[in-house]
Parts: sequence; structure tokens; C-alpha cells
Amino acid sequence: MLDLSEAYEIGPNDGWVLHLDQVGPAVTIFANNGFQGARPEVLRAFSVDAEVRSA
Repeated sequence: MLDLSEAYEIGPNDGWVLHLDQVGPAVTIFANNGFQGARPEVLRAFSVDAEVRSA
């Protein structure tokens, strides 16, 4: 079994942890950062030439 617990031992100045996965033409991004990716200005930047959804 893969242990990822060390990946989440980050401090306030260590940045964000992002997980990316591509399924066909779609890319899924999971960001462990308090839902910063759902902010309108972030979604606008991600949506250039793409369709973006936040769930």
C-alpha cells in the first residue's frame, strides 16, 4: 500500500499540494489548499481555452 501521509505534512509557507490526473482529453486537479481553486479569479485563469468545473 502506498503511504502518502508525508505529502500532507506541509507548513503554512510550503505551498500547495496538487494532484493531477488525465483521463482522455480531461484533466482532473485536486488541490489540498482550502478550496482556493474554486475562487472566480482562479477558475477564469484555468478556463482559458478549456471548460472548467468546480465540485
